Amino acid sequence: MDSASRVFSTSSPPLSGGCRALSLGAEGDAPGLTLWLSAPEGEPPAEGWPLLIVLEGEAYFTAAAECARRLARLPQKTRVGPMMVMGVALAPDAERLGAF
Repeated sequence: MDSASRVFSTSSPPLSGGCRALSLGAEGDAPGLTLWLSAPEGEPPAEGWPLLIVLEGEAYFTAAAECARRLARLPQKTRVGPMMVMGVALAPDAERLGAF
């Protein structure tokens, strides 16, 4: 196993209720991106949901989305309200080595 395969995941995070995935192809010199989105249930407020952007989304999106969902259950105690979570990952993994 080479060092890149130990560091970079080749699988997507598991998506649970309300989560969506979007792949944006590479354009010119810009690499392709994969986005994972999680939105709270219900109607958004007039000003829109706050957005938490998670880099290295393939590794951290699922945990961040679950934390945001759980913290928003009791906003009077956690002081955290409902928010959108977006995980961002460069795609595919093979092209990521050039970014570091």
